[in-house]
Amino acid sequence: MDEINETIETNETDRMPEKKDYDGLKFSVQVEGSDMVNFIMYHNYSGIQGWFGVVISLAALVYLIVDFANMDWTVRIVTLVIGLLFTVVNPLMLYMKAKKQAATNESLKLPIQYTLSENELVIEQGEEQLIVPWDQLRIIKDSGRSLIVYVTRMRAFIWPKEKLASQYNEVTKLLMKKMGSARVRIKK
Repeated sequence: MDEINETIETNETDRMPEKKDYDGLKFSVQVEGSDMVNFIMYHNYSGIQGWFGVVISLAALVYLIVDFANMDWTVRIVTLVIGLLFTVVNPLMLYMKAKKQAATNESLKLPIQYTLSENELVIEQGEEQLIVPWDQLRIIKDSGRSLIVYVTRMRAFIWPKEKLASQYNEVTKLLMKKMGSARVRIKK
């Protein structure tokens, strides 16, 4: 029986390594619903696909207005739906998705502590710790309201500027030093 307990204790410690304390610039972020909405809207509308959808919708609305008298009801309705798709419907759906995700995602309910150390970005939440070397961060973008730290094309950490407050200049300076201006796109 003692051997079984010893094996269980050994396996548990093997699974969860002890957290290491890192030196560097430290800050804590609590992502809220409005931060998630800002991120999702920025992520979906800052690229070519987002703008392309908006242009299609606006073109459909202009076409509807200009040629309204010459259209039958079916064409009017289809054109109106296309016109509203990327300008009203999609943003509304994204807004609801972001609010729901912020309300139901357990990882967003606790603050996340970040340490910008010499060789890596250290992310801690509760008892978990994730270490990401600087060269494995994809890109950092400025949404106007937040810094968005992309680890992959679809996964990112959100750092609301108001939460960084007095450390914002220090954080951006360190990011530029570690990653370079090609991978850190910050609005001046």
